[in-house]
Amino acid sequence: MAIELKQSVKLTQQLVMTPQLQQAIKLLQLSRLELTEAINQEMIENPVLEELSEMEFEPEQVARHTDEGEGEKPKETEDSYDTLDWDKFLDDYEDMQYSGSHGGGPDRDELPSIESTTSQPVTLADHLLWQLKLSYFTLEQEKIGRLIIGNLNDDGYLNTDLDLIAQEAGADRGQVEEVLAKVQTFDPAGVGARDLKECLLLQARQFGAHDPVVETIIKNHLHQLETKDYRLIARMLKAPLPRVRDAVKLIQNLEPKPGRPFFTDRTDYITPDIFVYKVGDDFAIVLNEDGLPKLRVSP
Repeated sequence: MAIELKQSVKLTQQLVMTPQLQQAIKLLQLSRLELTEAINQEMIENPVLEELSEMEFEPEQVARHTDEGEGEKPKETEDSYDTLDWDKFLDDYEDMQYSGSHGGGPDRDELPSIESTTSQPVTLADHLLWQLKLSYFTLEQEKIGRLIIGNLNDDGYLNTDLDLIAQEAGADRGQVEEVLAKVQTFDPAGVGARDLKECLLLQARQFGAHDPVVETIIKNHLHQLETKDYRLIARMLKAPLPRVRDAVKLIQNLEPKPGRPFFTDRTDYITPDIFVYKVGDDFAIVLNEDGLPKLRVSP
């Protein structure tokens, strides 16, 4: 059998991934937030790009440049877009992203919902229970500590009678008071107090302010402190007025509501990527471009 060389024509189909097409596919996967971050990063790395201000941005001018750019599009790019089977490509990409057998990850149905992925703020009880676990407590003391923390209000105060906590824990009042004293050393300072005076005293002592003038003002002269009658406080304490003013300044920096930083009445707002409007019997999809920078090539 003789070996010979000859020319032949063979028709095949193949996917040509041009750089422009690869970039387009990459950008289409990004959410609005990720797209904004990608644009900002590209502006940092690429000195040719610059952002248009609102005064410089004219939709007609941008549309004209867009039309001109489309007219100058290379033939290879146009052919690759025409010959690409988008439905098949997106199906294959979806399988690779979400299939456990291809991508090694969970199935789409097993993925958590968007609501469950939002960050949950740490509550005051969570913060205190974390410190309770790190402290050296017996099992009985830890049980009492959990009951104390569970009975704190949102401001961090303990309004429940200690006898009721002792009865619930099956312990005596002395044990509850001992555990409460330890809980009152936790962060935030002043937590576990039973009234405003105790709260301010706990904070003053934790912050190292052992001035008897400070403690006396908190115990006996909060009313005069509210009316800012500092001279009367100085006469009643027989202390110099500058010293009283320094003590008042320290007290004013204390937090009357230790649980305030852990208030959970925050509202999380979601910025949509698109808006869907119903126009007659059809639906119109509009991209949310608020906050997206308008770019141009630096002249």
